[in-house]
Amino acid sequence: MTEHSNIIMEHAESPSNVGCLKDADAEATTGAVGRPPFMTMSFRICEGIVDAVRYRTFGCAPAIAAGSVLTEMITGRSLSQCLEITEQQLRDELGGGSKGKDYTPLALSTMRKALTEYLSAGKSQQN
Repeated sequence: MTEHSNIIMEHAESPSNVGCLKDADAEATTGAVGRPPFMTMSFRICEGIVDAVRYRTFGCAPAIAAGSVLTEMITGRSLSQCLEITEQQLRDELGGGSKGKDYTPLALSTMRKALTEYLSAGKSQQN
């Protein structure tokens, strides 16, 4: 039996939505950049919908996969739908997770930080 699910390994080897968005509407970093674990996410939001999202992380396979799978889950969703995603839902999408450290809280807290700051700034009224 492997330490990580097949989904984690697939996303770790070929992650989706890696990078940064120029002119992002929302951005956040959780953790210290350059020191694992950390994650940065940038969002393009149009009319309250996540139009595009990119992430960067420095970490192991589960951290990479958590960011990759979460960005796939939230693209095209409303901000309120994104904020309702639970750690268990993300773990389920990751194929049950990993036997090691769980990075779903890191990915979700980064997303929530960016989106709540965006909403708190009243930017949703501008897009």
